[in-house]
Amino acid sequence: MKKIIPIAIAIFIVLALVPARAYAISDLTVSVNPSLRNSLAEYDISFVTGADLLGGKDDIIIQFPEGTKLPCSCPHNWHLDYFEINGYNPSRAGKVLGVPNAMYLCVPGGITIKKGETVNIVIKPNSNIWNPSKPGKYQITLWTTKEGKVKSNFYEITSTKLKDVSIEVSPKTSGLIASYEIQFTTGAKGELTNGQHIYLEFPEGTLFPKKINKNFVTVNGKIPEDVSISENILTITISHSINKNRKCFIKIAGSFGITNPEEEGEKELYIWTDNEPEKVGVHFDIKAQHMVSTFISTVPESPDGTNGYFKTVPVITLTGETNTGKTVSIFYKIDDGKYAAYSSPFSMPEGVHTLYYYGTAGDLKENPHSVVFKVDMEKPEIYIDFPDKSPFYTGDKSMRIAGRASEGGQLVVNGKVVLLKKDLSFSTEVVLKPGKNVINISLSDVAGNSSSKTVEVVFDTTVPELTVTSPTEWAEITTPDITVAGSVLPANTKVYVNNSEVAVSKDGSFNYSFVPKNKGNLIAVKLKAVYPYSGRSVTKIITVVYKPNLSEILLKIGSKSALVNGKKSQMDVAPFIDAHSNRTLVPVRFVVEFLGGKVLWEQNTRTVTIVANGKTVKLTIGSNVAYVNGKPFALDQPPIITHNRTFVPLRFVVEALGFKVIWNGKNRTITISY
Repeated sequence: MKKIIPIAIAIFIVLALVPARAYAISDLTVSVNPSLRNSLAEYDISFVTGADLLGGKDDIIIQFPEGTKLPCSCPHNWHLDYFEINGYNPSRAGKVLGVPNAMYLCVPGGITIKKGETVNIVIKPNSNIWNPSKPGKYQITLWTTKEGKVKSNFYEITSTKLKDVSIEVSPKTSGLIASYEIQFTTGAKGELTNGQHIYLEFPEGTLFPKKINKNFVTVNGKIPEDVSISENILTITISHSINKNRKCFIKIAGSFGITNPEEEGEKELYIWTDNEPEKVGVHFDIKAQHMVSTFISTVPESPDGTNGYFKTVPVITLTGETNTGKTVSIFYKIDDGKYAAYSSPFSMPEGVHTLYYYGTAGDLKENPHSVVFKVDMEKPEIYIDFPDKSPFYTGDKSMRIAGRASEGGQLVVNGKVVLLKKDLSFSTEVVLKPGKNVINISLSDVAGNSSSKTVEVVFDTTVPELTVTSPTEWAEITTPDITVAGSVLPANTKVYVNNSEVAVSKDGSFNYSFVPKNKGNLIAVKLKAVYPYSGRSVTKIITVVYKPNLSEILLKIGSKSALVNGKKSQMDVAPFIDAHSNRTLVPVRFVVEFLGGKVLWEQNTRTVTIVANGKTVKLTIGSNVAYVNGKPFALDQPPIITHNRTFVPLRFVVEALGFKVIWNGKNRTITISY
């Protein structure tokens, strides 16, 4: 690049110093092959030099016309074998800095081109120089480091032309407003972008409306950006791109208001585009006769759904024309109804219906027309067999999405088409990725109406962490109940001890006591932690040696003495039988503590809380309602305070804690065992 800049500067210095008229280039001609627009081409350039051109020193500069595309690469990237000067490759080749679309070729080294000698330059297609994209006539400008600028002959850049042009005019009657359907195919260079134009030249005598309404013209079903008329040429500015070699359909509704020529005979319409400017003609016949015709137009102009359905209620307008000069009357009916006189636009009801219509003018009556309208405005419904909770958590790698549709159509789940069964139900498996998954479900009916739903599923791979602090493996348990304590993470994990769910605190800790149902020295304590979102679990089994010290307490009514496992123990108050309820009352603290439990007293509420054997019993002095693990129970004997001690109904409390009570009426004794 550093070498090229001085060369370019030298070119400009030489050009500035050499008088423009000192030497003159003559007979400059150029030919381009192929001449198609927007194509790579070979350029053959010839001229007669008016000065000696020295090899390796003098440059020939060629400036291409605007629209020609030179490669974007740096000048020194041009291969010299892409060019020839009198059969030799140039010494140098590149772009001219500061001059648009200009390049230089240095005269081949070792030769001198003499004054008056013909210079032949060949620029090959692999030089990557593109013809202008717009057809037309162009010139190149050429000069040398010793000669001033001259322009070449005009050369023409051409394009392909439209093909397969056909036309349908209805009615083909002189003096009547007609509809036009024109079909053609673009050529290999005929692509159009939105904003470009299609031109229609109508035959002489055609009349155009004073007010132009583009909504009555469509190109491939789309309303154009603009429609204008100049003399007898109608220019359509397209609103969308059209590819090369693409079939195109132009529809001009009768409502647009183009009137056929008054003179009958064979007519010709010409059509061309910006990129294919060669006019192509198509013939049609116009007949002179008295006729009456009715034209139909709708809003929307064409079905806006799929499969020929309108998703918007179509509003129908009927327009009558005649060349008799008489008034046109129009009649119509829907399906099997009776014909009625048309007076103003009307709407087509939902469903599939056939519209019949015809026009009359004096004694003339046209044959009835019929058009089928399919109208469906209702969106389909999707019903999913899925929990209402969102997001839904699962520990499975996939999830089955099932449900049903309100009507037939195309169901898509996460971009995959899922077939509906005959009963409109569906089912498909969706693979989940770890974390949040959004499952999109959409349903489109035959008319193109659609609805959608989303389901959020979290694929949670969390495995809970379970820590057990008590009991330890092979621990010897001497208390009546076994206490299980520990913690779990996450804190919302469910914990089960021997299949019974236990309470877990907010910090994840738990403490639970139970009396084994099975007696024996070896007891298996099974703990299971289940994380509710993922469903994943962890299990621990701890074996303990179960040797409880307490197995039986013997009490006697009216006696302060008690036998605990056969050993005598003294109470400060004696159990008694209440005279009114005939229920046995015992001192609560002595009995509960010997059963391995705890007694808590709340003075303000006069409430006794007993915790033993994994159970919690609450009683209030004087109240006939007790609570066992929060559940209320009725008492026929409330707890009382006597001799400054709290007495509770024996059988209810002992059995609520999971122990057995045996009453011996003969010797008035009570046995409590487990």
